Amino acid sequence: MAVVISMINLKGGVGKTTCAVNLAATLSRLQQRVLLLDVDAQASASGLLLTDDTYRNLRKAGRTLPFVLRDFWESKDYAPSSAVFQKDFVKNPKTGVPLLPALQLIAGDSRMRKLDEPISKRRLTLPRLMNRIGNGFDYVICDLPPALGPVSLAFLLASNYYLVPVIPDKLSVMGLTDLVPSIHKYVIQHDSVEVYPQLLGVFMNRVASGNKTADQPLYMEEVKRIFSSGQFTKYGIPPEEGARIPLREMISDTVDIPYSASDRLPVCVRSDNNSKIADDFELLAKSVLDRILEKSQ
Repeated sequence: MAVVISMINLKGGVGKTTCAVNLAATLSRLQQRVLLLDVDAQASASGLLLTDDTYRNLRKAGRTLPFVLRDFWESKDYAPSSAVFQKDFVKNPKTGVPLLPALQLIAGDSRMRKLDEPISKRRLTLPRLMNRIGNGFDYVICDLPPALGPVSLAFLLASNYYLVPVIPDKLSVMGLTDLVPSIHKYVIQHDSVEVYPQLLGVFMNRVASGNKTADQPLYMEEVKRIFSSGQFTKYGIPPEEGARIPLREMISDTVDIPYSASDRLPVCVRSDNNSKIADDFELLAKSVLDRILEKSQ
């Protein structure tokens, strides 16, 4: 059964989608079978990976996530069509050879905005959907909307873990004190859920180099202070566990990201072997794998 990890932050501009895409791509490069699920109605993850024509055709053909949900809700014996899984879309731009055969995608769609009411009524069915679409994968990475609306909360209920990217910014870090309690309060209302999502970690994104680094360690220290203070004990995160929530791995702020987005290639395949940010995502992916292994023992 696939391990489901949701990427979430309530604050926009922290690079949530970039992190979800590149974590999924890097995990697949580490020999993991990965499904990237574009849950955000902005469909930014799909836009980062698919050509405009490919995405337009998927929408017209009804092969995006809203239609997957509709078909699932309408059929007790739902089995996902192979047509909704996008494969071999990361290719060598010169030869056309697929570069990440272990990575697949179910594209997002702006029509997710219309699903707040139906998904609220059927939120407890999402774990079953994850079992269906996650069959044959090691990991499902969900890129969630930057808000705790019905869609995000329903997919969190279907997740084993969630990851939170933050940036070296006071408001970004302060938002953690609202995010974790809000998720916990919602989740505990659903005592019929078999597996509650656990906070796997918080990591720093868009970390500058050079002369801009002076105050950045202070923000990670603040994250450590927040989680080890004991204020989250009632939410299932005691101080000793909270002290380990901040991940040591940090993602650099480099020009590789906009270039990668322009080329529709994850940094792990676009960049050369000397790319700092590709190394950053590899370290993050290995840390995620190690932490999940530790929690499963």
